[in-house]
Parts: sequence; C-alpha cells; structure tokens
Amino acid sequence: MLPLLPASGESYVLVASLDNARHLSSLLRAIHFQDHATYFATANGLRVAVEDAKCI
Repeated sequence: MLPLLPASGESYVLVASLDNARHLSSLLRAIHFQDHATYFATANGLRVAVEDAKCI
C-alpha cells in the first residue's frame, strides 16, 4: 500500500482506497462520463481518458 502523505509532508485534498475498480467506474459514469474510458494510474495520480464523438 502506498503512503497516504506525500514526501513533502503536505496532505492530499482527497485520499481514497478501493478494493474493486468497478466501484470507481460506476462513480465516474454517474457524473456523466462516457460509458467507456481508459484509466491510467501513476505515482502522480489517476488520469481518465474518454472518447468524445469518434475522435480523441
């Protein structure tokens, strides 16, 4: 598990932990994202990419 505080000692605005990524997917759909998205999890955070119309 990753530490909940960054190395600089500043606190995050939001910290969350999920056992199942399906809950996150449902949450993002509830706030009107497209049905399909690509998720990128990095040390810097979570990036969500969605396709609008038929172009990127």
